[in-house]
Amino acid sequence: MFIDAWHPGDHYMSEDYKRVARHRTRTQSPPRYYCIDFSISRKYEASNTNPSEVPIFGGDKEAPEFKEDNYKPRNPFPTDVWYFGHAIQEIFLDVRRNNDFSSCIS
Repeated sequence: MFIDAWHPGDHYMSEDYKRVARHRTRTQSPPRYYCIDFSISRKYEASNTNPSEVPIFGGDKEAPEFKEDNYKPRNPFPTDVWYFGHAIQEIFLDVRRNNDFSSCIS
């Protein structure tokens, strides 16, 4: 994690190439990760605690809301949570599903 801008030719040197670029490890300066996608986002008033929208069809059609009446307005936030969990499952868990971990156990 670089504190200073680095030189494009040598990432460990400062942008002006006069000194070593200051940096820290990820444990010294833990990063924050944000999962965002504003391509089909909606903005609601803070007072609207239970908004209702017709589902927006994205690439992933496995959400439970898409298995029901597709044009019935419903709260979009549970679908967002489902999509986030499903992405984690596909990226991190399904990759390991078919691996044999028995060799790791002694």
